[in-house]
Amino acid sequence: MPPPLLLRTLGGLSVVRDETPLTTFDSRKVAALLVYLACAGREQPREVLAEMLWEGRAQAQALANLRVCLTSLRQTVGDFVTITREAAGMVPDGGWWLDAAAFEAHLGAGRAEEALALYGGDFLAGFYIDSGAFEDWATLERERLRFRAMDGLDGLIAACLEGGNYADGVSHATRLFQMDPLREETHRAMMLLLARSGQRAAALAQFETCRRLLRGELGIDPAPETAALYEAIKAGTLAAVSPPAGPPAEIELIAVPVARRRLPAQATRFIGREAEIAAVIGQVRDPACRLLTLLGPGGIGKTRLAVAAAERMLEDFPHGVYFVDLAPVGDPEAIPQAAATALGFQFYPGGEPPRQQLLNYLRDKTLLLIVDNCEHLLDGIDLLDAILATAPGVTILATSREALRLAWEWVVPVEGLPVDAADTEDAGSESDAARLFVDRARRRQAAFDPAAHAEAIRRICRAVGGMPLGIELAAARAAVLPVEAIADEIGHSLDLLESERRGGPDRQRSIRAVFDPTWARLSPAEQAAFMRLSVFRGGFTRAAAEAVAGANLHTLTALVEGSLLRFEAKTGRYSLHELLRQYAAERLEAAGQTVDAADAHARYYLSLMAGQEADINGRRQYEAQAIIEADQENIQMAWMHALARRLASELHAAMRCV
Repeated sequence: MPPPLLLRTLGGLSVVRDETPLTTFDSRKVAALLVYLACAGREQPREVLAEMLWEGRAQAQALANLRVCLTSLRQTVGDFVTITREAAGMVPDGGWWLDAAAFEAHLGAGRAEEALALYGGDFLAGFYIDSGAFEDWATLERERLRFRAMDGLDGLIAACLEGGNYADGVSHATRLFQMDPLREETHRAMMLLLARSGQRAAALAQFETCRRLLRGELGIDPAPETAALYEAIKAGTLAAVSPPAGPPAEIELIAVPVARRRLPAQATRFIGREAEIAAVIGQVRDPACRLLTLLGPGGIGKTRLAVAAAERMLEDFPHGVYFVDLAPVGDPEAIPQAAATALGFQFYPGGEPPRQQLLNYLRDKTLLLIVDNCEHLLDGIDLLDAILATAPGVTILATSREALRLAWEWVVPVEGLPVDAADTEDAGSESDAARLFVDRARRRQAAFDPAAHAEAIRRICRAVGGMPLGIELAAARAAVLPVEAIADEIGHSLDLLESERRGGPDRQRSIRAVFDPTWARLSPAEQAAFMRLSVFRGGFTRAAAEAVAGANLHTLTALVEGSLLRFEAKTGRYSLHELLRQYAAERLEAAGQTVDAADAHARYYLSLMAGQEADINGRRQYEAQAIIEADQENIQMAWMHALARRLASELHAAMRCV
């Protein structure tokens, strides 16, 4: 009979109680709590558990969340967990079984084969929660257990070499390659196994595989001892070991797909966007979606979202996941070289054109390309079209401020982080935007107390529309300005949103630097319309945009596809992100057109009100009221401006609807 409660964590997370899989928990944090308690092996103080799962929350709120989580855990697994006022843990010798603990017990007892039979993959592979502390702990456990498994396989290979059991040795070495394809010790062991089993050509080919991988991934050559082993095998001077008695075993050299990872390291923790990550992964895994573009303005977090999603799909692509950064590329003709560099592929001089060599290289690959910052190289982006047509196993995840307009393209708009904490699993928890602010502020000021500035933090996050870069730039100021002062100033000027840090791209040093390249790519007509659209508040209709800003449908479409405008299909209304509105307003002021645009805005909305007079006094009162309410912010602003400018005739006509 199997134990009443089985916890499998090697290769993913699976919980089975009384031979019935537990497929749902009230939240992922309940499952995370169960795993942590089982791995800890002893009771843990509530304060430790609260900090582990709700890092950055106020302690009182974190403990309250923990109480809810423990109650759910007790309901899910029953008496296998013990809970007191001070601590919680798994019942010792309580009939539950953990594969990671059994794995280590077998290794400690010298039973490597039994241990490795339990090692189905990385610890908690594919399981994540929104907690940096838990993820840090899980990463350390993952690496520790992986190294223990590799040590166990090394021991088995050594035993196979000593006992002449070369077929099993090749199997163990092949498994090691799946865990770390760049490990030279494994390549040497495989060369030795093949040579001693009489497969000299395969042993020499293994050295060439090792050299190609090391050069492609690390830019280095094999170590001297690896080269010496190759020369000994080539010269036939390797001391032979007789194979075991009986007919020689056929050893099949399996081509193992190598899961390469070429993703950029991140200096800061990724926070939030769990729903967006899930949506991106779902789209990328859809066979019909070969090109997915994350579309949004600069600073909105497209790159971090793409990388975070890709990190969870490493196992989906046997030939790897690669990051192609187009930001430093100035010429569309240089895109093939940027892609080749990211892939670790070198063009052959005198061969076919680089573009064709790249297509030939990708033809039989199954991999994911993250192509970042496409917007300034759209004239050369047809290369992506050619890759998708030539290499059916390649999927592309692109980020851009403008739609690529390729036939393959699917689009996911990227918005700012949620500013309000509604619909989160933890009652009373901060929003993702607030959590990002707190995390970045604490990097500059470890003692930063979010509870003392909660309302000001919310005001800041609203003022920047949840834009991650805007939040980070504002949080950096918390080391030199009171948070309340930042909240007061941030809505009036973009001057506050500048960074003095060293390193990092210049384009992310300030909000203006983020938006300037997009502005430069607009046509004069688009620039003129974009500036004048800054006078709207709370969104606007197509008719209003054309009357006030001279923006026809073609111009509005260009601004939407350039991530400067948002369009809500349900309401038929357009809107600007608040920081983009401020940027456009600065441009409008510099052009000396602020008053003229505001006059046009006031006249349009006062005329709109006057036009509702008949309906207000007739049978269409509800329809007229809905029109006025939809533009309440614009109407209030128009009214105040008209009073200041003494637009008497417009005010008189509109007053009949008040």
